[in-house]
Amino acid sequence: MHSGTLRTPFNWTRATVGLILIALAVFPAAVHAAPCKGTTRLQLRWSQSAGAALLSLSATQCDRPPSCTEPGTRSAGTMFTKSPIAITIKDASGRSLSAAVDAGAAECGGRCERVNRGGCLGGADIHRVAGSFVRYVVNTLGQTTVVANKLKLPTAERPNLVAPIVLTITDATGYAVTVELHKCRVRESGSGAVVTCS
Repeated sequence: MHSGTLRTPFNWTRATVGLILIALAVFPAAVHAAPCKGTTRLQLRWSQSAGAALLSLSATQCDRPPSCTEPGTRSAGTMFTKSPIAITIKDASGRSLSAAVDAGAAECGGRCERVNRGGCLGGADIHRVAGSFVRYVVNTLGQTTVVANKLKLPTAERPNLVAPIVLTITDATGYAVTVELHKCRVRESGSGAVVTCS
């Protein structure tokens, strides 16, 4: 078992099943992209046998979506974010990956869900595709926590990252949150690895 700071470039392959590689041009320009001020954590759990890395992210104290100020967004059941959700990772070497979680895609059928619980302030939006999801939780003061879990990123090679890393999550309206990650570590075990960045 080995732990250390990652300094080598990463190599990704195309994403499938709920994660669709996209060009940023299909999304409007971000209307808000201030870095989240609280605790941030990114984890990639990679398995050589599966040929994929599962991405999980948590970011706190992000600014609230601008739509929270619109009439009606405080009503329970009213979505304040919109699918698809674009996730872009860019490392210090200039390499980037863009993927989308589209819970509104026609081919999703019963495997996808877009749901709001509690309106905006004090509520949450969830965009779910099969076992993966992106969730926005807004407290009563407007501070937003963004959680992404089990986003499958197929890659035959261990994902090595060059810090600092900038990860941006943007919804279809252009609302974006940015996470800046300055340290990465890897823990290897057999044919797998866990990459953790903060």
